[in-house]
Amino acid sequence: MLYITGDTHNTEVQMFGSTVLKVGENIFYLKRGEVYIMDEKKILVLGGARSDDMAYRKIHESWWPEEEWAEEEKQNCLKNIQNHGCQFDYVLSHTGPSSGIALADPFYENPENLNML
Repeated sequence: MLYITGDTHNTEVQMFGSTVLKVGENIFYLKRGEVYIMDEKKILVLGGARSDDMAYRKIHESWWPEEEWAEEEKQNCLKNIQNHGCQFDYVLSHTGPSSGIALADPFYENPENLNML
């Protein structure tokens, strides 16, 4: 599915206790740094990631600066975390913590390897 906005589209709607982008009838884009409440569960959304292979990619073709968090997004997320008392039932993220990833890939157990990323 491809989606583009037109001149009369207001795709931002209030749902689940925050702002989502409505893509289709039942398709919603959860914004990074936002907190959503679904079925009485608080969900913190942490999308985006730093590409550890940027050296092999081409900007705006296979890598985009917007993949990483902007400072405004970071500040908004921190504010939302504080506003919700740092308590969440779920955290949705593109990439988990290195300690969790290390369980599947021993490369991430070595701090020297992490410094190379």
